[in-house]
Amino acid sequence: MPLYVSDYLSATEHLGALESGAYIHLIMHYWQKGSLPSEDRLLARIARMTDKEFARTKPVLREFFVDEWRHKRIDLEIEK
Repeated sequence: MPLYVSDYLSATEHLGALESGAYIHLIMHYWQKGSLPSEDRLLARIARMTDKEFARTKPVLREFFVDEWRHKRIDLEIEK
């Protein structure tokens, strides 16, 4: 999975360490599997969070995805 450090840092500068770690785990899973599940419990496990942590941070993490947890940038990279 290519990681464009300057893009990642500029897009995530408002995240705390927990949110940033969760986001990177979500996109790594997405890269490997081509998608994410829609169930919060599974998303929390992928993000390495408790259900409570995920519920609290879900609105922030959701901003990086469209529709049913689709990620435009990764979809473009997978197409390449």
